[in-house]
Amino acid sequence: MSIEKVLVSLIVAFFQGLAVTIIIFNQLDEKMFKKRLIFFMLLYIYAVIGFLFIPNQLRFLLFVTLIAFFIYLILNHKNKKVIVYAFNTEILLSLSEVIVTSFLVLLGINSVDIVNNYAYNLIANILISLLSIFLINIAFIKKLIYKVLNLFDKKKNLINYLYIFLIL
Repeated sequence: MSIEKVLVSLIVAFFQGLAVTIIIFNQLDEKMFKKRLIFFMLLYIYAVIGFLFIPNQLRFLLFVTLIAFFIYLILNHKNKKVIVYAFNTEILLSLSEVIVTSFLVLLGINSVDIVNNYAYNLIANILISLLSIFLINIAFIKKLIYKVLNLFDKKKNLINYLYIFLIL
């Protein structure tokens, strides 16, 4: 493992942790700074470990599971809907990733370089984080997320299908 990879992981983890914390807390009514800080620190640790050791194929499921667990454990949301908050967050991050990657490819950067070159990977991940923070603050997207959350509140059995989807 190179020093460049470790440095990139530390920086990227900060931005990803910040973005995820902002997205999650925009969906919740939690205002306590201490809980936000603990949540961010756990996300930061996960992100560093994830970027260094966890293969890309496993990150999606592990991310959704850990975020739901953190919401359940730290924020004391003891309902099944914790997975919806995590899934909404992953959807926003994935959308941001598609937009940023497409933009970088349009600029002439090879998609393989975005993954394998530490400088491009760092730039891409910072842009992904910033774009996801921007997206969660757009009124239309915030309303859409609240509608999804309300849908899961109204149709309690719908959450079971989301769990099945994630397991498959």
